Amino acid sequence: MILFKARDALARDEADLVATLPWLDAAGRHRCADLISRQHPDHPWLKLLG
Repeated sequence: MILFKARDALARDEADLVATLPWLDAAGRHRCADLISRQHPDHPWLKLLG
């Protein structure tokens, strides 16, 4: 799950996020952003999910 990859956020993990984004609808993106923001409130991926 993207949430677990957000912890260390290596380049390959960000590539996985980018590959996953087209498969997520608005609700899925919102849910991922919500979960990531609980653990990492300033994570750069939140901009990609928003």
